[in-house]
Amino acid sequence: MSENVNVVEAKEITAPEISSSELDKNGFIKRRRKVSLDARKARAGYVFVLPFLLGLFLVYIPILLDSIWFSMSEVDLTEGVNYQFVGLK
Repeated sequence: MSENVNVVEAKEITAPEISSSELDKNGFIKRRRKVSLDARKARAGYVFVLPFLLGLFLVYIPILLDSIWFSMSEVDLTEGVNYQFVGLK
């Protein structure tokens, strides 16, 4: 009788490479500084305001600039749409 035996090869586990900038003067790994509550609140504020700023700059501002351009232009619709800048008349 032959038995089926599963053999698992052991793999060598190595520690990750640590650069010298991550070590202190005694050779120990430096601890990461904890982020203060004020810094976390500031980061959350930026993340909260970011969608508004993206919408403002990508949607509202171009529409506003086009509106100013159209109000200072003379539109000719006889041969397509032609704009001629006339400024403040």
